[in-house]
Amino acid sequence: SPRGEEYGYEDTWENESIFRYSSEGQYGDMELERGNLAIKNHKNDGRDLFLFNKVKSGEYEFIGKFEYISHEMKLGVDFDKVNRRTIVFKLHLVN
Repeated sequence: SPRGEEYGYEDTWENESIFRYSSEGQYGDMELERGNLAIKNHKNDGRDLFLFNKVKSGEYEFIGKFEYISHEMKLGVDFDKVNRRTIVFKLHLVN
């Protein structure tokens, strides 16, 4: 979502095929569970991973199919500007 920075997200392209995606969760420490765990385990679970960009409410732009490479824990802030641990995934664009 274009408003991600309000929630402490720093989604960005590292290069033309690697996307750095902040995990889900708006408040408190991000955890490797639910949707975040699904991203990490998508290949082992036999699931595809697709990235969309939220254009506006109810409207999304398809970016492409991706594969999980790795993740890292970083310090960040949540919506209330409270310090927290965040998870940033490194995803590879699949042609």
